[in-house]
Amino acid sequence: MAEQISPEEFAALLAQRVEQDPKYANISKRLRELIWNSECNDLNIKLYDRLQREAIIHGPDVYRAIRSVAASALTKSNPVRYFAASITRRLNEMGYLSDGSEDLNL
Repeated sequence: MAEQISPEEFAALLAQRVEQDPKYANISKRLRELIWNSECNDLNIKLYDRLQREAIIHGPDVYRAIRSVAASALTKSNPVRYFAASITRRLNEMGYLSDGSEDLNL
């Protein structure tokens, strides 16, 4: 579900989340530090930025999912691929990300 909010609403939510936990402001940066290798590219950056935005918009449930999947990814042989596949699947199942299947009319 793509959440459409104004830049002003997003700025207000960001301030609220950062007041709750300053780590909300650095999710994308921290993911790049933890889960990055020579295979990474702009798509990974966009995913990490999107995950930070989703956490800011939707709050603790999304943030917990990101942390949980990131921790699991660090123990895998290919953390980048594991993280990308697992977090998108988890958030889709939770109803926070759309995979496009809704438009297939199946």
